[in-house]
Formats: sequence, structure tokens, C-alpha cells
Amino acid sequence: TKIPTNNSGIMGIVLSPDDKEIWFTEIIGNKIGRFDIESRTIDEYPTGDTTGQTLISFDKNGELWVTLSYAKSVLMVQPWLLFPEHKLSGMFEIKLEEPDTFSPFGMAITSNDNKSMIYLSDHGSSRVIVSNLTSELKEYISYWTSPSQTYPATLPSQVVSDKYGNVYFPEHGGNRISKISPTGLMTEFDIPT
Repeated sequence: TKIPTNNSGIMGIVLSPDDKEIWFTEIIGNKIGRFDIESRTIDEYPTGDTTGQTLISFDKNGELWVTLSYAKSVLMVQPWLLFPEHKLSGMFEIKLEEPDTFSPFGMAITSNDNKSMIYLSDHGSSRVIVSNLTSELKEYISYWTSPSQTYPATLPSQVVSDKYGNVYFPEHGGNRISKISPTGLMTEFDIPT
């Protein structure tokens, strides 16, 4: 099956909670897409010009979260409200309050004790932002990484979590793997090479 938008720049991918669809981001095409596994059809949903959709994840409520690196925001999507080729409903853009700004790239969503947290890597700096998912980034903590000896920023990128609530991310400008524990302790591990 061919993606309708040529040279769309597929970047992130995630399986839907019901295992029936694959959702993906188009960093160049400025859209998110949905591939129905059974019918083998693709629908696309525009997110705006030069938004830079990067990575994508579902939360426990079935809402889809997308990092918009170029737009310096996060998109919360309610898939059940979407219409193909329209950006009229079902998408809600969330930004940090000025003067703070960021370039979100990677993302992990964790849930425990009826509380969901979002972890967002700031690919334009040296931090990961952690916020309660319901706060719409009005309240957050910044985890700053150690300075890089080679680059001006450590550039955290993809973020993943394990079943224990630990969150991991690479610092490709800092040459490290970092871990944030459920207690909030961040540890950085240097790569030998």
C-alpha cells in the first residue's frame, strides 16, 4: 500500500491499542497517517504547515500524542473525532508558556496510581520535560543533562519507558544513555566509544 503523500518523510510509528491500526507521522508531509491493517487502507490527517511531526504514542485512554518539533508543541489527538484530510476537530495543540519554548522530539507516557505522566525530550537543548498528562504542560519539571564536551547541547532524542516506570533516553550530543527512575532520580551512563 502506497502512502498518498509523496516524499512524506515517515518518522514515527505506533500500533493502536486495539492492534487494528498503525499510526505514523509524516515529518515532511505535515500529516499524521492511519493504516488500517485489515482493509490495507491509509487515511491522512493534516496538522498544519511546517509542524515537523516526529514521534507518536497512545495514552491509556486511547488518545494519540504527537511531538511537533518544528511547531515547538505537542499535539493531543482524539482519533474518534478525526476526518481524513481535515484538521477541523480532534486535534489540540499544547505549547509551553512563554518565554519558555522547546523542540519536542521523543516522548513516553507512563501510568501508575491513576496518574499519567508525559516525558518529552527537548531536541533543541539538553533537557527532558516531565509533566502530568492532564496539566497541558502548564506545570512541568526540567531534567537537565550534564554538559557535553563535544557539542553545545546534549540533544536528548527518543524516550522509552519500562514496565517499572523507569524512563530512558539517548543523548546523541552527549554520548550517553540516561535513566529517570520513578522516584525522580536521573542517572547518566557514558558510552565507552
